[in-house]
Amino acid sequence: MKKLKRWALVQQYLESAKCVAFDDCHKIYLAMDDEELNYFRANGWTTATGSAPELLEQVRDWYDVESCGLRFVSAVESGRFTTLIEQ
Repeated sequence: MKKLKRWALVQQYLESAKCVAFDDCHKIYLAMDDEELNYFRANGWTTATGSAPELLEQVRDWYDVESCGLRFVSAVESGRFTTLIEQ
């Protein structure tokens, strides 16, 4: 799938995401429920909350500027992962 379509998919998922989380290297997750939000916060991940446009800007910054070359974006809900932008 083309990268532009992948970003549109990220944007779609951000409409209902509880937060976004970054491991400060290459893992970027959209927490889709409170269970995942609490996990990321409790385990020291960098997290952000806000409107979907704000979160998209944050995810793009992590992806384009702060992450290493092995980066990916996935949504996670109740331990189930959905790849949005593959490595």
